Amino acid sequence: MQYLKKIVLLILFCVLFTGCSKDNKVEEEIPVYGYEPTEDTEVLVENNDLELHFNTETTQFFVVKKSSGDTWYSNPLDAAEDSKADNASKELLQSTLSIKYSTAAGVTTTLNNFGYSITKGIYNYEVLDSGIKVNYSIGNIERTYYIPIAVPESRMMEFYEKMEKSDQRKVDEYYRRYDINKLRATDDKDALLAKYPDLANERVYILRDSIAAYLKVNIENIFQNVGYTSVDYETDLARYSTVTTNNNPVFNLSVLYELKEDNLIVSVPYENIQFRDEYPITEIKVLPYFGAAGTTDNGYLMVPDGSGGLIHFNNGKSDQSAYYNTVYGWDYAQSRDALVDENRAVFPVFGIAKNNASMICILEDGAPYATIEADVSGRLHSYNYACAAYTVVHGELMDISSKSDKTVIVYEDGLPKETIKQRYHFIDSNRYVDMAKEYREYLLDQYPDMVKEEEKELPVAVEIIGATDRVKQKFGFPMTVAEALTTYKEAANMVHQLSDAGFTNMSINYNGWFNQGVIHKVPSSVNLIRELGSEKDFKKMIEGIEATGSDLYLQGSFEFIYKNELIDGFYANRDAAKLVSRELVELYPYSSVWYGLREDHDLKYYLAKPSYTMKLIDSFSNSIHKLGVENISFGDIGKYLGADYNPKHTVSRQEVMNMQMEKLQKLSDLGSKIMTYTGNSYVLPYTDFILDMKLDSKGFNIIDEEVPFLPIALHGLIPYTGKAINLAEDYTKNLLKSIETGAGLYFVFMDEPTATLQESGYTEYFGSDFDLWFNNCTELYQDLKLKLNHIYNQLIIDHQKADENVFITTYEDGTKVIVNYSSMDYEYNGNTVPAENFFVEGGSY
Repeated sequence: MQYLKKIVLLILFCVLFTGCSKDNKVEEEIPVYGYEPTEDTEVLVENNDLELHFNTETTQFFVVKKSSGDTWYSNPLDAAEDSKADNASKELLQSTLSIKYSTAAGVTTTLNNFGYSITKGIYNYEVLDSGIKVNYSIGNIERTYYIPIAVPESRMMEFYEKMEKSDQRKVDEYYRRYDINKLRATDDKDALLAKYPDLANERVYILRDSIAAYLKVNIENIFQNVGYTSVDYETDLARYSTVTTNNNPVFNLSVLYELKEDNLIVSVPYENIQFRDEYPITEIKVLPYFGAAGTTDNGYLMVPDGSGGLIHFNNGKSDQSAYYNTVYGWDYAQSRDALVDENRAVFPVFGIAKNNASMICILEDGAPYATIEADVSGRLHSYNYACAAYTVVHGELMDISSKSDKTVIVYEDGLPKETIKQRYHFIDSNRYVDMAKEYREYLLDQYPDMVKEEEKELPVAVEIIGATDRVKQKFGFPMTVAEALTTYKEAANMVHQLSDAGFTNMSINYNGWFNQGVIHKVPSSVNLIRELGSEKDFKKMIEGIEATGSDLYLQGSFEFIYKNELIDGFYANRDAAKLVSRELVELYPYSSVWYGLREDHDLKYYLAKPSYTMKLIDSFSNSIHKLGVENISFGDIGKYLGADYNPKHTVSRQEVMNMQMEKLQKLSDLGSKIMTYTGNSYVLPYTDFILDMKLDSKGFNIIDEEVPFLPIALHGLIPYTGKAINLAEDYTKNLLKSIETGAGLYFVFMDEPTATLQESGYTEYFGSDFDLWFNNCTELYQDLKLKLNHIYNQLIIDHQKADENVFITTYEDGTKVIVNYSSMDYEYNGNTVPAENFFVEGGSY
């Protein structure tokens, strides 16, 4: 059976690589752009806020902000003289674009547009109403020299006889004159006659293969002086069908630069990308060195690591790995064999603060394909930079080991009708706080429904674990059954107990309440868990929780399908997403010991195709509505994002994101409140509460400082929390980080003692015993409510580092929250901030 599967895959590979049905992929020769020099080498485009100065000979540019005079260059001005850089790095420093392309064997090559387009003159540009469009042909294309490559003697004499004697001698040297009656012993007479039929009647002049480029320039001048033109060249080229020009890979793509108010919009439309079937473009890097800083500049790179990180210019960490983080995390429709640590950038923004100004780049269209890169001077060159690289054509390794020992990668058949779009905003400040404020203004402008919170009180999220699954013996057979941790009645009592202790503004997230528990069966239907109680008990729980004034959310997961059964309505061949290789996306957990896949059959789960996910959400929403609940907590939407590469109906990652946004908008319009985890930026307009938002840095060694860039942008607009207070590895740090960033409190509780979880797959809940935590969480809540209750509907207006491990967050009304992470007391304005504690100054406290 395995042998047959490999034969089928080999056939599919052949089908995918014959012909091409998408506009991006062409079988014939790709037309090459050409630059025609003009007297004016600069084009100026401007509006009331910005000037764009474009150099027609290099396609480099600079932007001037009129109000301040700040100037931002697309490339370092002295890149060509950088003593640290080798020739390849110098070319890249002078490029405004680079691409990677691959082959079926998986061999990847990088080309930049300076060395492979601009210097070759194979580009052109168009001036638009508010910008410039640059069309590039990129490839190792030899220049076309208008000289005969192979012509019969009678044709050659038309020009030869007009030449000076010295030029005739050069032609005799550069060409070999073939005579069918005087061939060399190494010549193949039949092959020559087949290639040059005129040899049967006369001698033929053929340009020698070893002629260098500079000599071809001399020959071109010689022939040009006697009247040889491009028309003659084309005529002679067509004489012998076997005479060919360069056949190296060539790629066409366009970049648009547009000024919109005080923003520079940079776009790469997929519809303008062309490549040959056998050389798919796998990556595009746009403006890799825009705003790059040299060794004499002061400032930092702001990267979307956790809630924000700063990489200081010239920090001497070139021996550390460069920053490299995937926007919105891994695409689960792409296979991977191991996982050591999963990084994700939840907001698609990076920034550069240089000297007295800064800019932020917001990735808009195409963000789900992006990876943010940043590095400091000293590794390959003398510049500090940040940029985005986009995965374009996705590929997948195909197993044909039964037929060949070669690696074969199959690729998508063309590109979706989408565009890469980046927005650059220029700021008259070098502070990350002001950069974050501009991102806040961007969100408010893009999503008018995002408004300041009216609720003033400390937000509290309480996640209640209903049931988990466990294998038990029944009737002598091992069976997976639900194990009750918090019944419906116990959940209501828990919330009432918290309410009686003074908790208000609670959002209750009931997890593991249906379909066998936390890791639930397919939610195509909703079945209450008998071990947790009856439907009557469930509805009493709803009434009891609502009586406390709390919002009740019911959690479900819809992107991943667990515990697939024959009668659950999910049929993998029909409803699962597919890899580019057309195989089903079958997923397994990763080992925390060896980091590889734990490919046990019982652990397998699937990535659902996007349309099926949408169908599940609708079904779930309708089911809980009948039970009397409107609010939904999504265990996966907003945290994970996977495409579907089924060639019969490919759904790109961008399309999946748009589908999810539309679905959340619809639910919100119908009156449902939405709770999400992590908070990928595309769910922000529709989310009423974000749980488990990353508040600190992931720990890239190249990063020098953690900063609350995202909390500054969101505070007062959407309530959010960090990691659950009672489940954090470091309780004190997690709590202080929540206080520093203005986050709410988040607890995870269950009614059963934690010993119940022994020998289960749910050890992450070991700290969730409600009875053990009740007094501590009540004391903590009352303390924070007393001191901080007034800040949660306010915007953060400032954040600064007062001392090593001491930070100050300032709110609209002047309240300052001083957080001391150090092991020693800290004196601030005559007040003592205890070690590993905080102090509140001003405001209504």
